[in-house]
Amino acid sequence: MRTVKKPEDRRKEIIDTAMALFIKKGYEKTTVEDITNAMEIAKGSFYYYFKTKQEVFEACISSLASDVIDSYRNILDNNEKPAIMRLIDYIEYNFELSERSKEKGTFDFVHSPTAELLHSKMLEQGKEKLMETFTQLIKSGVDDSNFQTMDPQFTAAALLGTLNEGHELLSKRKDQYPDEQRKLVYTVMGQILGVNIYECWKGKKYE
Repeated sequence: MRTVKKPEDRRKEIIDTAMALFIKKGYEKTTVEDITNAMEIAKGSFYYYFKTKQEVFEACISSLASDVIDSYRNILDNNEKPAIMRLIDYIEYNFELSERSKEKGTFDFVHSPTAELLHSKMLEQGKEKLMETFTQLIKSGVDDSNFQTMDPQFTAAALLGTLNEGHELLSKRKDQYPDEQRKLVYTVMGQILGVNIYECWKGKKYE
């Protein structure tokens, strides 16, 4: 008996299947027929949810960005830890994402010119939420982590801008060891916040 899936489940299945194919074959070489064949569904089922291959591609990038933003906020909102440790967890999560994406083959997909443009747009949509979360993190850090700041919101903007641009730059440095990159990131973050985050990270690493 044929299983009838809920619309939201079918849509997600199409996105997941398309993403796997985009990662494996690349956007240009993947066709709508490839996606429907992999799912064993008629093309009409695909076009019920997405008008074009580009539209499902955008949905894939949006899904990735949304998942990442949610994970960021869960880490930064963890009030059981002092702000400095939450910031370290946030940075470590970014390094883990990069390593995982290289292992799974998603790195080239996410950093392809088309995907990077769309991914930037999606992250831009979540920037306001992240700004609020980072501002609260800085305020907490003044009390529990000795952060030095005249303006938490401005400092949050400086941190986010530096981390985002730094991530793009470091992702292209394929020959630089991860711990060298960590030292660079934590040293710069510490200079912005007036605390020695690098030493704090080293202490956590060797606990």
